[in-house]
Order: sequence, then C-alpha cells, then structure tokens
Amino acid sequence: MTDGMAMPSSLLAFVTTIHAALVILRLHRGRMPGVLLLALPSTAFAAMTWALPGAGGIAAGLVMHLVWFLVCERLVPWSASVPTRNVPGAAAARVETQPAGSTSAAQARHPVAAFVQVPVLAVLEETPRVRTFRMARPSDFKFKAGQFLAVRVQADGRPLTRCYSVSSAPESGYLEISVRRQGVVSNLLHSTIRPGGMLHIRRPAGPFVYPEADDRPLVLVAGGIGITPLLSMIRHAVAADPLRPVTLIYSVRSHSDLAFADELSLISRRHRQAHIVVTVTNDASVDLYRRGRVDAAL
Repeated sequence: MTDGMAMPSSLLAFVTTIHAALVILRLHRGRMPGVLLLALPSTAFAAMTWALPGAGGIAAGLVMHLVWFLVCERLVPWSASVPTRNVPGAAAARVETQPAGSTSAAQARHPVAAFVQVPVLAVLEETPRVRTFRMARPSDFKFKAGQFLAVRVQADGRPLTRCYSVSSAPESGYLEISVRRQGVVSNLLHSTIRPGGMLHIRRPAGPFVYPEADDRPLVLVAGGIGITPLLSMIRHAVAADPLRPVTLIYSVRSHSDLAFADELSLISRRHRQAHIVVTVTNDASVDLYRRGRVDAAL
C-alpha cells in the first residue's frame, strides 16, 4: 500500500540513510543493557520509507522517528564517559597531569602500565658520560633489586620511551637510574633534566632480580654501564642480606669509564662479606686496579 505518488528510489535511499544514522546515534549515546530494544522501533521507522514511499509516508516516518529519538533521550541519557577503570589509558593521563607533590592517593590507584610524573631530586655526575638521576619514589612503587623502569620523554613532539635499570636499592626512599649518554633519549636526559624537573616513569618490572632465600655466595659480573642493575643488587645485599658473601667483578675500558668508584670502595671497606674487583682493559696508565679482561685466571 502507498500514500500517493511514490518518490524516486534515490530519495528513498537518502531518507533511509537518515534513519540509519539516527539508529547508530541512538546505539552510541545509550550505553546500558536494553538499549538494543529501544533501537527496534527505529528500524521499523526506516522500513516505513519503503512500505509507504509517498511523501506523506516518508514525512510521517521521519517525524515519528525524531519523536522516538527524543523519548529515548529521556529514558536513556547520554553517557558521555566510561568509568576510568575500564579504559587502560585514562588513569595514565590523569596521573601525568596532576600537580607535582600530589602523588600518594592518586598514584595508588593507577594501573601497572600507567606512567607517573615524579620530581627529580638530584642529578649526579658519575663519569663524563654517565649521570645518575635521583627521583622521588611513589609510595606504591615496590621493586626488586635488578629490575628496570621505563622513562617517557618528548622529542621533537614525539613521545619516546626507553627502559633503564634501577641502580638504587629497594631499601632507598627514592629511585635512581644511571644513564650513559649514547642515544636520543639519553642525550635528552643529560642535556635537559635538572633537579626540580619532572620525569614520566612507569613502575619497575623485569625478571632479572636478586636471588633471595639463597645463602650461597653470590658473584656478580658487570661490564661498563651494565653495572647498574648489579649496583642495585650489591647495595641490597649489604643492607638486607649482610651474612651472605657477595663478589662484584666490574670491567671497564678505561679509568674514565669507572662509575661509582668511591661508593664501591666504601662498600668493600665497611662490609667484610663484600668483595669488589675492578679490572681495566685499555688503560695502561692505571695502577690502582687490575689490568686486562675478565678471564679464567681472574
């Protein structure tokens, strides 16, 4: 049955498209159980375009559909936002934009994958190419000696993320990463980060950790900047496992590459169970340390 002269099929298709847009908008704006049932009348109104292809039928279908859409707006108000616990990135954005200093309550709720903004407490020069960045430690950032954390920076308008081993011990009230200047992000950290600045970091992670609940002597072997996770381990060992013998063998190319020399010497003097062996491979002028590579004789 029709209500007068049928309209051209192109016009019918256009009107059907309007009905379909209203159906999609209804489904998008109402995010709750039962919203599909509310959309069923909308599909019926769309079908009226072809059942009653005259001008009167088309107009009636559009008017009734618009009225039904407004009724649904009252029954199911638009939910413009989804609870943040269901959106992986929402908590990260919230944490990163909070003022410095307001860390504890908000950060305790952030997901493991979220980045947190923390203030830089100190920047320490370890060697001409290695700097330690000491940061405030959020109260929920628990970690084990040997793990790493991710740092995110902006470079030329692009977010870049790099992972660095935590060099501080779990017993410390702060976090430290010791970074060698050798790439885009490390160069950016060296050139721009100063005490009082801010860094975006993600909580420490990684399977390479200090072997707890094991009283066997521990031998740690490091080369160059690879000392950083082992520095965390030896710091942890003398603080939390003082009866366990631990030996650190640390190889560098030259004396200028030797980081943490004063602290390692202090650890060796103060803790009888800790032994530090430093070997220099390419610097014949060094007399304080062993010369040569790490080998079977060592």
